[in-house]
Amino acid sequence: MFATEDSITCEQVDALGILPVEWWYKWEGRHGRFAEDGEPINREREPHRSWKVRFEQDVQEPRQRKKMPLIEPAEREAIFKMLKSMLEFRPEDRSSARQILECEWMVRWALPEYEKIRGV
Repeated sequence: MFATEDSITCEQVDALGILPVEWWYKWEGRHGRFAEDGEPINREREPHRSWKVRFEQDVQEPRQRKKMPLIEPAEREAIFKMLKSMLEFRPEDRSSARQILECEWMVRWALPEYEKIRGV
């Protein structure tokens, strides 16, 4: 019910991949949840939820229930790329606001849709 530091870190690794090596080996909570290469193990109580599984459950399924069009694979991959660049573990590795505004998802999908809504 209540999140712990280890359960939150586990969720982050599930979604974003293995921590930077020097963090990975310091994180004692990885034992029993992940193999040394970052692959999930023994996850009956905390099922592994990959980035794609989360997207299907938390974005696509609600859109489908509301009779909204599903996000197509090309757009989905562009969203993943943008979000992952924003969520890099090390702040210095994260995309800047300018880089986000210039990324494929913004240029091909978000900004054109925004312009339609604004009536530009």
